[in-house]
Amino acid sequence: MVKRMYFPLVILFWVIMNVLLWRSEMSSHQNSGGRVPIATVWERILTAPDDSALQILHRGQKIGFCRWVATIDETAMARTEAEQETVEGRVRAFAGYTIDLDGNLLLDESPKRLRFAMHAVFGVDQAWQKFRVRLNLKPNAWEIEADAEAERLVLRTGEPGSEWEQAVAFADLARPEKLMAQFGLPPAIAGLAALTRDLRVPDAAVLARGLAWGARSDWFALGHSRVRVYRIEARLLDTHRASVVVSRVGEILRVELPDDIVLVNEAIAAL
Repeated sequence: MVKRMYFPLVILFWVIMNVLLWRSEMSSHQNSGGRVPIATVWERILTAPDDSALQILHRGQKIGFCRWVATIDETAMARTEAEQETVEGRVRAFAGYTIDLDGNLLLDESPKRLRFAMHAVFGVDQAWQKFRVRLNLKPNAWEIEADAEAERLVLRTGEPGSEWEQAVAFADLARPEKLMAQFGLPPAIAGLAALTRDLRVPDAAVLARGLAWGARSDWFALGHSRVRVYRIEARLLDTHRASVVVSRVGEILRVELPDDIVLVNEAIAAL
């Protein structure tokens, strides 16, 4: 009797398990819009195992390319005081993150490509420490470098042989008359700028209130199948929208920006 019931029980168990798996999958589809903490998605992006190579499209036409690289920084640290003098006694310790973005862009008004590069350094707490942005449209180049610890911003521009550099303290960014005088503008214009000192410029916290953004779990079409992803969406003052699709391991798959600018991962574009 037991032997006769064994096979039907196995079949019943198999059917029940498949029904439960099907219900779980359907539930995932129905709850694909579940909210996800932004910090969770950002952590995945910073620790992504692979780079993100992206094509830049404008209204369907390819106009450029860029590569996003997130790296976990490590520092050498001795295990014991006696081992501080030996390289063999050193182990790796987590020190923070870096992000590198470089690429090129074809501008409508110029036959030359604009080359750009960004390097940003974040601490263990994910707060930014340094960043550098460089734009190059031969023969001109522009560079902005900021240091959070030194509270200083450095601007560089000019052609080779005639470079111009100017350092600005973070505190001076709220003093337009000092900046204009520092940049060599006439005293009359610098004095006129002093009249704007009492005009309050919204700080980052105020501007952030007008920026509605969040992250949620979603599905993304990949060839003939669908995969689970994170979707980050931002909306500024209900007029400009942007979205970023990120894989579960932190790779950037697609970015949609205003003016029909889209960045698509090369692996997806090949499909």
